[in-house]
Amino acid sequence: MLRNKNLNGKKLVPPIICGLKQLLRIELASVNLNGEFPRVLYNCTELEILDLSWNKLHGPLPSDLHRMSSLTCLDLSGNFFSGAIPAAVAQLSKLRELLLGRNNLEGSIIPEIGNLSNLEILDLSYMEKSEPSPVPEELDFGLAKVVSQHGDHHTEIASAVAGTFGYIAPGKEPVNKDEHMNLAQWAWKHCEEGNPIVDVLDEEIMEPVVLKAMTAVFKLGLMCTNKLASSRPSMKEVLQTLLLFDY
Repeated sequence: MLRNKNLNGKKLVPPIICGLKQLLRIELASVNLNGEFPRVLYNCTELEILDLSWNKLHGPLPSDLHRMSSLTCLDLSGNFFSGAIPAAVAQLSKLRELLLGRNNLEGSIIPEIGNLSNLEILDLSYMEKSEPSPVPEELDFGLAKVVSQHGDHHTEIASAVAGTFGYIAPGKEPVNKDEHMNLAQWAWKHCEEGNPIVDVLDEEIMEPVVLKAMTAVFKLGLMCTNKLASSRPSMKEVLQTLLLFDY
């Protein structure tokens, strides 16, 4: 696994990656990467998780992106990619998470994405150049449901699939706890400092009989708001946790 702390401030993906054919996971979020999509990553034929979010990558998405056929999570959100979403994306049959929000991508949702039968999370939110379009009938992901949102205004543009267990919509900001951090960040900080969870529970509904369930759901909420989408629990895992309690 290659993490962002290994980059030492470089703005390009290190050439050494060319030789890491057994690499399974790359996390290079928010490391000031520049340039176009790094095709050098095609050499990592076993790569399952690729997170290049919140960098300065630009240009069109490669038309041969399907060469990364082992991917289960592709997070390119928060960059400056432009042009249309290539049909090659729909050939990544193992994808569970496809996060392309907050780019300059154009056009509408390609119907072929509906062929990704393993997809659990689809984020196409906050793409200023996207075109209003109906949601293709093929986009039927069971418990998932469509969120229409564009920029800071609600519209009829289908921009994300949300409602899936283990998913926090990237286009939705958690309620602010104070002027410096939102509620989710505050909750993470509270627990990382070793403070008891019971201190943040609502006293009006905190009865002994449900205290265990409330604590478990709070922990589950922390897991579901993990900054790294691939580290959030799956729908099955969240549902199994919730079914443990009869309330």
